[in-house]
Amino acid sequence: MQEGQPAAYSWFPGHMAKGLRQIEADLKVVDICLLVMDARIPRSSRHPQLETLMRTRNKPLVMVLNKADLAEPKATQRWMELLQSQGHFPVKVSVTGGQGVDRLYAIIREARELAVEKAHRTRRVAAAARLLVCGIPNVGKSSLINRLAPKGRAKTGKRPGITRGRQWITLPGDVEMLDSPGILFPRIEGWEMFMHLAVVGAIKEENLPLLDVSEKLAALLAERKVLDVGEPGEEGWLGTVARKRGMLLAGGVPDIERAAHYMLKATREGRWGPLTLERVEERDRAPEN
Repeated sequence: MQEGQPAAYSWFPGHMAKGLRQIEADLKVVDICLLVMDARIPRSSRHPQLETLMRTRNKPLVMVLNKADLAEPKATQRWMELLQSQGHFPVKVSVTGGQGVDRLYAIIREARELAVEKAHRTRRVAAAARLLVCGIPNVGKSSLINRLAPKGRAKTGKRPGITRGRQWITLPGDVEMLDSPGILFPRIEGWEMFMHLAVVGAIKEENLPLLDVSEKLAALLAERKVLDVGEPGEEGWLGTVARKRGMLLAGGVPDIERAAHYMLKATREGRWGPLTLERVEERDRAPEN
């Protein structure tokens, strides 16, 4: 999958297509949108279709860089500055530790005030401001909602696609929040983007070319000098990792598949320390929509 890797990868289950249509309908009744992204891959975890829908509906868009505790602080700050320069409201949070949640609350309150002002201008009664939370799978939307909501009311899980139903949740300050299922893109453009989404768990593992993804990940981490296993031999990076970690089959053959699972698990759990897979300087700018 490396030499002959196709330019795009398609994986768009029926429930995701339905979810995208539902979000488009929900935008008619909400005032504010939270687009949740993974701070380790801000470029790949943005959803251009959702952004376009929100802009078309003229909805205030808050860009939430979640899992900031797993990302490199300087890299995250650069993404924050770039997103702000593009006219968005960025905020970095770590749902597991609660960092940044107070700042997010403040932004939601500001958006609430804008919704009230808009209601007054159009001579409508200012009801509760309605907030839509959306994003790709496994970026931590449900965990974020549990942080924001009293007593946590959203189901959470490590597998992408766990949120299928729709639920309104009441927040303090006269705000109602609507959850939504994770929606991927109909087409994932490029092998690099596919690898990044796979590494953070946005694509179900059973749908992955596991060895190719993990080999590419190991090569990236070695280039960044995060993975110190020496130079790869004929068995590639995974073979080198397997030998270094003592992952051997009968006859001393490296257990490539075990090494592949290890690379993904270790990266997702932050065992290498803060790690940002996508940095602002790697391209001139993040995609604008």
